[in-house]
Amino acid sequence: MEALGHKVLTPTLPGLGDRIGEATKDVGLSTHVADILALYERDDLNNTILVGHSYGGPVVGGVADAIHEKVSTLIYLDAVIPVNGKSVLDFQFEERRQSLLAQAAGHNGWQIPPPPLSFYGIFDPDQQAWANAECVPQPLKCFSEPSSVTGAWNNIAQKSYIRCTNPALEYMDQFQNFAEQQADWDIYEMATGHDCMITAPAELAEILLKYVA
Repeated sequence: MEALGHKVLTPTLPGLGDRIGEATKDVGLSTHVADILALYERDDLNNTILVGHSYGGPVVGGVADAIHEKVSTLIYLDAVIPVNGKSVLDFQFEERRQSLLAQAAGHNGWQIPPPPLSFYGIFDPDQQAWANAECVPQPLKCFSEPSSVTGAWNNIAQKSYIRCTNPALEYMDQFQNFAEQQADWDIYEMATGHDCMITAPAELAEILLKYVA
């Protein structure tokens, strides 16, 4: 997309990736929403296409809720769609919820180690090697802190849900179902795994480019 002349920002959230040094037990969803809001302010961003993947759904939902007038298109990419007062853990099947809590308890009590990449549909050895080098534990509070949204993000004119279906994460069914029930949402399916930006970047870019003016 950058090669076509578009400005693309892929900010790293506090406590993750190369910002792992900022990780503490207090880093959570509200930390990440505030960080992206600060980016909007710092870079004076307007008329943006805001994309959130996986846990990033509640992050972009919180951001869009606060500054919906600066977002032209909101895209949930195989992502959790936020509901006020509910956390990411609240949307999990009970077995997976307990597993995530147990993983954090077995690690250091406040971080969840990265899952096997095959869980997210990455099977290619080279892609696995690259992704493993980038992955770090994620603060549990990202998953346990409830969203705080008013629903103002629904005022955004263009909204889209992109579902990854091969293999599909079953707990994402509820979010695709919600999106499909809305009259003004676009729905796309990609026959690849959850981390489609790694396994099918060209196909993903083709969808995103539909929203570029």
